[in-house]
Amino acid sequence: MFDAEYDVVVIGAGHNGLITANYLAKEGLKVAVIERRYEAGGGLCTEELTTPGFKHNLHSYYHVLVDHMPAYKELKLKEYGAEYICPEVQTGLVTSDGKTLTIHTDIEKTLQSISKLSERDAETYKSLHDGYREFYQMIVIPALYTLPAKPSERVGVLEQTEEGLEFLRLDRLSPIEVLNEFFESEELKSVILNELIYPRWIMPDYKGLGSMALLIITGVERKQLCVGGSHQLAHALWRSLMDNGGVVLGCRTVERIIVEDGEARGVLLSTGERIGARKAVISSVDLKQTFFDFMEDGTVDKNLLKKIENFKLDEYSPFTIHLALREPPKLSASVREPSVDESFHLILGSDTTDSLSDKIEKIRRGKIPEEPILYCSVPTLYDRLQAPPNRHTAVIVSPVPYSVNGNAERWDEIKWDYMETCLEYYSEFAPNLKNSIMGKFAFSPLDIERRLINMQKGSPFMGRPTLDQIEYFRPLPELSDFRTPIKRLYLANSSCHPGGGITGGPGYIASRVVLEDIKAGKI
Repeated sequence: MFDAEYDVVVIGAGHNGLITANYLAKEGLKVAVIERRYEAGGGLCTEELTTPGFKHNLHSYYHVLVDHMPAYKELKLKEYGAEYICPEVQTGLVTSDGKTLTIHTDIEKTLQSISKLSERDAETYKSLHDGYREFYQMIVIPALYTLPAKPSERVGVLEQTEEGLEFLRLDRLSPIEVLNEFFESEELKSVILNELIYPRWIMPDYKGLGSMALLIITGVERKQLCVGGSHQLAHALWRSLMDNGGVVLGCRTVERIIVEDGEARGVLLSTGERIGARKAVISSVDLKQTFFDFMEDGTVDKNLLKKIENFKLDEYSPFTIHLALREPPKLSASVREPSVDESFHLILGSDTTDSLSDKIEKIRRGKIPEEPILYCSVPTLYDRLQAPPNRHTAVIVSPVPYSVNGNAERWDEIKWDYMETCLEYYSEFAPNLKNSIMGKFAFSPLDIERRLINMQKGSPFMGRPTLDQIEYFRPLPELSDFRTPIKRLYLANSSCHPGGGITGGPGYIASRVVLEDIKAGKI
């Protein structure tokens, strides 16, 4: 009946699929991961795009939860080659009139930078940092690695204390409303809002996500980069899986999930091979592929399919530029604030909250802002392995619409011109940039979708993190426990709690759910 058979078949070798597979293999289950591409890792991708010897992280770059990710420690990924560096200057902002603000791993240095703009804001920032840091460390972060609680359960716990009630009040606001309540400095508000936009994909006006502004202030999530490039994490997960007895079957495309008598029994590949799953099939790819492309008509209830069809993808996409450089960019503003040159995440084109809001509204209407928002980084300031000796790489990300004036294919015509627009703007802040460029490469939202088909419409988070699509409602209440209406079919993708990014959360939780069902004799 089957050409090969395993206890568990995982669809997709992105980091969540590999994490799920690792944990199940560690428990002695025979596990196979099916991957359509020739390499594992999904968005954990590092390539020589511009010039030989220059390594560029094509998708994932900032990893903010390494310190908290259970898989990193429990799977001993450092021992398998995934080492991390945490830059001391986490974030920098330079305005068009030369003002600067820097956020450091050292809270005292952060407060010193803020105080140059507003003494009052520095005091408020410290109060919020000290008041909420332990709460986020002890309550919020662990919740990213457990099944989401029902809304009433969450509220019931928090409403028991005065502090909890205040948190609930702030959480009902949008990030910009929370920041307007506490701070006067436009620069400080702009930094925090941009930290939410990228790399967390949260818009300033998302109601019910006001607490995310506090998350940034506490600094419990620290942006880090993987030594040698993001793909090193993929390699570590793959090596760990092999040592645990699992396999990755690359260059194989899933045609259909085999469902018999309401149960997932395996997968049919495009080659005609049938791979059986004695215990479970786990999909770590997006909802559309899982429920529309991989299922025969009539397999899934039409009402559920309609809800899945209405699941909202990200409101914007990243346009990414990769540079090979002779020397790192030197910011004119560093004459007054030297540490801004060391910023891991440099924000340009976002002077005020009003200008940021105007640009976001243009993006929502399918327009490209005349003046871009840029997020710039020079990995080789911290990791010399990503370029030849005495040379550097840079990555520039600009939030843009997936479809330009309603036409996504327009990116094929304009991406090189838009790259030059972004480089011209960056050069206004770093005059030495242009003469330093040895090679350059542009990657549009349409390119993202073509390369990684589960990131539909250039949607890296595979689902908008709005109030109706987070926690118990992600992706839907019916699917929030990672189980599906089809017995033995589970989800482990970024459309699930806690969402996108390199958190490892969906993969970790999925493995717990599957093991629980196996031990309970349910599968």
